[in-house]
Amino acid sequence: MENTQLEYLLTCTTAKDMWDKLTSIHEQKSASNKLILLQRFHEYRMNPSESVVQHVARIQNLATQLKDVGENISKVAVIAKILGSLPSRYNAL
Repeated sequence: MENTQLEYLLTCTTAKDMWDKLTSIHEQKSASNKLILLQRFHEYRMNPSESVVQHVARIQNLATQLKDVGENISKVAVIAKILGSLPSRYNAL
């Protein structure tokens, strides 16, 4: 356990109190992390210097990260994001 986490546990009297306290601390970080990832996902646009393969991989990676924090993004939403965030030269897609 890290020293920074010990500060939060000084007032706990049982192992359950400690576990509950640590859970609440880490769940807050997960909630803020989820919001940051959602923002990145929705604001992401393809960089003109990257390939379509890199673009697709980045969006799939963001979707996987969101899934890991409990925010499932549907396949349709991922596909829509991929197509919607391409530069205008790919409009034929």
